[in-house]
Amino acid sequence: MPFSFFFAWVFAVLFGGIQYISDKFGSFSAAPLALRLGIILAVALLFAAATFYKWRLVNRIFRREGRALTVRSVLFDRQVLPMYLTIVWGLVLSMTFAAFAARELGDWWLLLPAFAFFLAFGLSLFAVLLNIPEYHFLSGIAAAFVLAFLILARDRQFLWLAAWCWTQFIGFALVISLSRANRAPKVGRDE
Repeated sequence: MPFSFFFAWVFAVLFGGIQYISDKFGSFSAAPLALRLGIILAVALLFAAATFYKWRLVNRIFRREGRALTVRSVLFDRQVLPMYLTIVWGLVLSMTFAAFAARELGDWWLLLPAFAFFLAFGLSLFAVLLNIPEYHFLSGIAAAFVLAFLILARDRQFLWLAAWCWTQFIGFALVISLSRANRAPKVGRDE
């Protein structure tokens, strides 16, 4: 949970800062190149650090629960890998299509709902594969933000992205907390 709370605020501040820079310079692409490259590098490093940490965390949970699994063994399982690769291939094709559509329409914000849409499916996949029902909740948050992005997010997309990241991470932390509390043995009760 500390992971989720920490990254909720880190990504919210980062994308909120990008929105501020976009507002200050008129657009993100109008900001100085060094600033844009620094921000892009920071985002990439944060996503890599979050992914690495989450991978290790899930492996630790598997060990603690006595499962003979790792994230790697699940993802590269002979039965799971084709399904996972199909999802990844679908994501790549859909994002490519969304990028072409965005370029033609001049609305790059279309990439945001396209990514959120496939994240919703990816999270549901992980919920089933890793037997972590809380990921279904995250999938629902992503799906709700798809609708919000399509209906409301034509302006200030980085602010919407900050809100989405914050909601995903905080929502997950709260659902995990409630899930753990419900699974904890009730002390002092005769059952």
